[in-house]
Amino acid sequence: MSKIHGFMIDSARCLEKREFYERLIDFCAGQGMNTLLWHFSDDQGCSLDFTGVPGIGDPHAYSGDEMRALVRYAQDRGVTLIPELETLGHSRYLTRHPAYHHLKESDDDFTAICPLHPDTRALMQKLLRELTDIFPSEYIHVGLDEVNLGGHPLTAEALRTRREVDIFAEYVRFIHGELQALGRKMIMWVDQASYDTGLLDIIPADIVIALWQYAPEVTDGLTRSVLDKGFQALLCPGLITYDQQALPGDFALPNIERMCSYQSLRGRGEILGALTTIWTPMRYLHDCLWPALRVASDAMATGSLTLVRSVRSHVEDFHGAVPHPDLVQPLCRMFELSPRRDEYLAILKAEPGSNTVAHLQQRSEDWNEVFDCLSGATGHIRRERRAYETLCKFTGWMAYLYRRGAVLAEQGPGTILDDTLAAEGRDWLAWLETVWEHERFPDDPRRHTPLFPWERNEYLLINFRHSLSACAPTPEDVALSAS
Repeated sequence: MSKIHGFMIDSARCLEKREFYERLIDFCAGQGMNTLLWHFSDDQGCSLDFTGVPGIGDPHAYSGDEMRALVRYAQDRGVTLIPELETLGHSRYLTRHPAYHHLKESDDDFTAICPLHPDTRALMQKLLRELTDIFPSEYIHVGLDEVNLGGHPLTAEALRTRREVDIFAEYVRFIHGELQALGRKMIMWVDQASYDTGLLDIIPADIVIALWQYAPEVTDGLTRSVLDKGFQALLCPGLITYDQQALPGDFALPNIERMCSYQSLRGRGEILGALTTIWTPMRYLHDCLWPALRVASDAMATGSLTLVRSVRSHVEDFHGAVPHPDLVQPLCRMFELSPRRDEYLAILKAEPGSNTVAHLQQRSEDWNEVFDCLSGATGHIRRERRAYETLCKFTGWMAYLYRRGAVLAEQGPGTILDDTLAAEGRDWLAWLETVWEHERFPDDPRRHTPLFPWERNEYLLINFRHSLSACAPTPEDVALSAS
């Protein structure tokens, strides 16, 4: 049996335009990737309208028929769409609806829908039945990660006499039984089993465990423990995650290489393949990710990561260009320069943080060199010119962020940028707004306002706009602040 290879996409947090998903399917087919895991439900929303459970879909959500058409589009190209329905944690897409508010566990960062309430089980039965009618895939992913139990009266009462792991396992068996009756196989995230390995002894052994571990130096211990218990597993490295948000670099790429190398591990269970995860689309510009997707595709297919070779192939296959060093070298350098979360947020939000002026200046020069090289090589590009131009301008924007950061770090808190630097920032903001409208829906309310205050740091566009208001205020910003 061929390995499952592909990507997880996160439309729940920000739904992208229809044509992007078709392009992504085409890309997967071209790289021999056979699967897209569709994370379509989460606290922030649901990008599929359910006729049996009306009112939970986002604006611009896919109808059942639209999703069936996309499934057929993928099937015709040898790509399977596996849906991920959040059935316990990450379930505010349900519990914020008035009809299901009584099922909410809590409003903490991690929450859940009450696993003990009969209304929860009836609701999940409806959702799973309709989901399996839309998606013919052999597997259905049901989430079950990052669960916070105990806030609902029924759960609080049960926890007086029962262990949380037993309540969790009972619910897992319920969901598993529903999928089994529908003729499907169940996938769940590894989270709860990583907290309590005893869980694996009390849930059905034919559940597929999706193993995510986002660290460059990740070991194979958790993977081996899952295999030794007899479970099948999917390896799920991270391309865009909490720790590396706009572009993969020295955090994400080693994680992808290490996790993909574990595909050869054996135990009582087996590794079914690898699905590289791409979380939270508000963090990145999707036209900047195509080279990274090629790097991850090659790592999944071969079990190792060879950056230069993958970038050369990307330049040839995606852009129809001769892989000249003027293209390949700056693209590889771009991955090397990609900052981790703390540094990236510091420059994005115009907060110098712990970065020195010298470091910020050097990074600005580094990014500007990449920008100049890529700009000079534009004439080589034969296909996907818009994607290339977006990536090229992104590197110029990164050079600006570091240059602005160096000025603010040197001059101190409360610095107002000079007119030239401020005007350049507003030009970059206008460009980012244009890219948003190209890649996503212009009227998406999350374009300017996060749904939850605690997720503000995940928004590239919102944070950059806010930073300009602080260090390069327009007269309108000043008037708004005074009011």
